[in-house]
Amino acid sequence: MRPVKSQTRPDTPLERRLREVRAILGHGKELPLVWLADMAQIPRSTLKNAARRDSLTYDLAQAIARLFADREGLTITWLREGIGMAPERPKRAPGGPPERRSAAAGGTPLALERRMRAERAALAFQRTIEDAELYGGDAGGWVLHDVLIELATLLAKHGAPNADLLDYAEELRSELKPRS
Repeated sequence: MRPVKSQTRPDTPLERRLREVRAILGHGKELPLVWLADMAQIPRSTLKNAARRDSLTYDLAQAIARLFADREGLTITWLREGIGMAPERPKRAPGGPPERRSAAAGGTPLALERRMRAERAALAFQRTIEDAELYGGDAGGWVLHDVLIELATLLAKHGAPNADLLDYAEELRSELKPRS
């Protein structure tokens, strides 16, 4: 009997480096490649093709390097050529002191405004979950899965931990039938 040819191909060196980047940005949990593309504001297909061809342009490497607090030039060199060390510190969301506004100056107090934004976000999330329950079955589960993935992407973009959401989304995905 003849041996069956393997359907999987080994990762290119660039794919291995991008996998390392995705694990750093995901705080230990490897993010999907499309999330990396979204975070770096790179077209998804461009990044996938570059990874498969093992050829990353300077512009793409620079966009990914901007996601890290490490020196940009060193990160670009590592991404493109594998020379040097991998970046270690993802950038955090801008954390400078917020601009103070007072109600007397005609603005909404900052603390109240933040609470209002948080409440609006919570209500939108609740409505989405309710919509998913209205659909019922697997269709509703897929809506919830997509919302969890989007929320985890947003959290990752701002450097917030998102592993719990990713784990829940994966668990939910394993229980759902394939999309029709």
